[in-house]
Amino acid sequence: MTPQEPDEFGSTPSAGSEKRATVPWSSAVTLVAGFLVMTVVWNLLPHDPTQGLRVLEVPGGVRGMKDWKTPPNDDDLRVLVLGASLASGFPYMPPGVAAFTSLLEVGLSEVLPEKNVDCQFLARPALDSVGLAVAAENLASYQPSVWIVTLGSNEYGNRLFAERTLIPRTPVEWVEDRASRFQVALAGAQATLASAEPKVMQGRGEALLANLGDSRPAQPGLDALPITEQEQHLLVRRTQAALARISAVAADRDTPLVFCLTSDNLASTPPLGMLEVIPEIDALVFDAWQAPSRLSLAKIEPLLERFPRRADLHFLHGQALLREGKSAQARVAFQKARDLDAAPLHRNSIMDQGIRDQAKRDGHLCWDLNDAVPLPESLGIPDPDRFLDIVHLTAEGHRDVALFLAEKLAQEGAIPPLPEGWRPRFLQACNGYLEENIQAADEVNAVARMELGMASWTRISGNFRDALPYLCRSATAQRDQLTGPDDPAMIPLTNQFLTCALGTGGILDRHDEALEEAFRGQLWQAIREDRVEQLAYQTAGILSGDNGNE
Repeated sequence: MTPQEPDEFGSTPSAGSEKRATVPWSSAVTLVAGFLVMTVVWNLLPHDPTQGLRVLEVPGGVRGMKDWKTPPNDDDLRVLVLGASLASGFPYMPPGVAAFTSLLEVGLSEVLPEKNVDCQFLARPALDSVGLAVAAENLASYQPSVWIVTLGSNEYGNRLFAERTLIPRTPVEWVEDRASRFQVALAGAQATLASAEPKVMQGRGEALLANLGDSRPAQPGLDALPITEQEQHLLVRRTQAALARISAVAADRDTPLVFCLTSDNLASTPPLGMLEVIPEIDALVFDAWQAPSRLSLAKIEPLLERFPRRADLHFLHGQALLREGKSAQARVAFQKARDLDAAPLHRNSIMDQGIRDQAKRDGHLCWDLNDAVPLPESLGIPDPDRFLDIVHLTAEGHRDVALFLAEKLAQEGAIPPLPEGWRPRFLQACNGYLEENIQAADEVNAVARMELGMASWTRISGNFRDALPYLCRSATAQRDQLTGPDDPAMIPLTNQFLTCALGTGGILDRHDEALEEAFRGQLWQAIREDRVEQLAYQTAGILSGDNGNE
């Protein structure tokens, strides 16, 4: 036998030894056990499901504030407004032209001529509280006299746009939730939340509305509806954390900070969502559409006893109560409708209270902009005539908010005292500004655009029935601007109108391209003759209160 050579370390293998591959079983068992233990620990650790949500929009900069990095002198009055689309005066164009920020500057310049009044806003559509916190931190070096932050209208929005639940309800959602936790951990969610450049869901709303065809009556095109009350509380805590960040920025500069709950058209905007069609309720709604005077408590209250969690019934209840002069009870009913909405897109009681609580904890004022546009003698119900949709105000509504803010800011000492008799002068200056800058066509475009938008959101939330009146009003508003059945604007309008009418009547299967082409001429003729609602009812088969298949 040939002697074996020493190995590279100088050792000689013993006689008869052979190389064998061995499995490191102990290491494998340790690895698996470690993985299982870490999995258990991972799922037992406290977890905030909202960390997986991304900011809806990236806030941009504010023009005209280059000199705000120096402290204001005694003659300067600088008001900075942070908010979403409402704060920019949307949908009036260009941005800011009808905004309450611009009108506040016009009015205060008139009544405080000795001051250099400068009111600026940073506002983007769909901006939520986390986006506002990022905006505040980006503007930390600026020194306004007072900050106003309007919020509450988008806090549920990105939960809808993300199309995922925060609390798993099915095995599939459970797996997605665990995967989301892992992704959040890898991304360093806490660092991302505090950064100046968060992840963004740009254009997500438009992308969802592009898929309107996925929705059916009582079958939302938005996944993961409804948003549960438990999820709403999670989103409130997310909002409160963002408000604390904004408060910290203001505290560092010792700047007065006011939180304002956005306006909310309680009495004229029915709940968006619908998850079940109940013919008895539909019949009552159809009756109220065609003859509001026939709406009575005697018809509504027995149905409410049977269906106490139907948001649309509570909304009708509020309208009937308001018609009978029972404003306080009507206010409660309208708020109940908001709170039970299966697709809450804007404010409700849970979010409102959460914002108020956080403002109180941080020692800041919190005002409700609904108080700026009250329905006369309504005990807190906002005036529907001051709204374009569920949250956006008319130009006159913005004027009223500017007046409200001026008075409240002066009362709280955040701006100088206003002189005696200031109110008529303030209003006259604002009215003159609006007359010069807002034309009749601007009003028409604003109404048509917002009604069409509300129809889309209502339909994608599974509520074809309540989308139909929005479409009627949008079509009617465009009467003097449409040029004929071949006008490009008639194509999407016809599609939405016919889809919602047939869906409301339970005959959506009849919708095809040939029918839509023929129907466009009928719709154009109805618009010209001011009988759009009649055409809608006829198409849906509900003229007599019967939504059958005739």
